[in-house]
Amino acid sequence: MKKEKNFFGTIGILLFSAILVIGGALGVSSAMAGTAAAEERKIITDDTLILGSIIEQLTRKDLLENPPYIIIDEGNSGDKTSAKDISKEKAVSYVADKIIQLFGDNLEDSRAYVNFNKSYSKVILKDVWVVFFDTADGNKHYWGSVDSVTGQVYDITLYDNSQDPLNFGVEPEEMTPEQILAFQEASGKQQAQKEIIAQDNRSFITAAKDIVSAKLASGRNIVSAEFYSFGSVNSRLVVVVALAISDGSGYTVQLDGFTHELVDYHFWPEGVKEAR
Repeated sequence: MKKEKNFFGTIGILLFSAILVIGGALGVSSAMAGTAAAEERKIITDDTLILGSIIEQLTRKDLLENPPYIIIDEGNSGDKTSAKDISKEKAVSYVADKIIQLFGDNLEDSRAYVNFNKSYSKVILKDVWVVFFDTADGNKHYWGSVDSVTGQVYDITLYDNSQDPLNFGVEPEEMTPEQILAFQEASGKQQAQKEIIAQDNRSFITAAKDIVSAKLASGRNIVSAEFYSFGSVNSRLVVVVALAISDGSGYTVQLDGFTHELVDYHFWPEGVKEAR
């Protein structure tokens, strides 16, 4: 499957598209960036072990025993795991569990491509398993990254071809007249919707709070939630909401600008910061 292999080959560009479309305004605090590294940059504390235990208890055991997907190892990064790292099977099950909870997709007959990366970005200075799900019909693709020690799922992004209004991947010169007209109409609708949302985005804030509270916060309290920016995933207009959590962490949630459907979430261990 050349398409999926190319995704991992360009991971530095594509995996963070859901973050970059926010405008490059997100970052982690200097405390995270400057964290001293223990063995292979993995700091094992009591909190880390407790977190890993909780995550494993909450994960659907049947995803490990009878997964509905096929795992394909894309271990071409050259990075090697250590005894502290969870297995690729567990990593995939953690991402799958979140997808099932958040997106309602049972992932039946899908393919899971998994790749291990050591401190794979300037955003997350930790070793992670990167997981890419390609659904059986080929219409939906999910990106996810998992802390290789704790099992914390940092982010999941849905790329839904059926919800791409601007013919993503089609070069302008290759568009048919019908596609050009559809592109122009979709662009006009998106701009009009942006203006409406800029005036009143309370419904998106409420929707994001409901998602985090019900599916992600695990009993922690939401301290604040606010509109952050507009973004785009596969040319799909998204509204970005930033949330602060009582333990100092945070989330950014991206919702479809028309339907309020979840498109992406990202967990920020040190809280969402503005790099301005």
